[in-house]
Amino acid sequence: AQRDFFGAHGFERIDGPGAFHGPWGSGAGG
Repeated sequence: AQRDFFGAHGFERIDGPGAFHGPWGSGAGG
């Protein structure tokens, strides 16, 4: 259910560095 969660936020890839563009940016990759 991770892909759905990230996808809902508009994520392109969750298996690559610097691919996390979330509001937290802490531990998620920045």
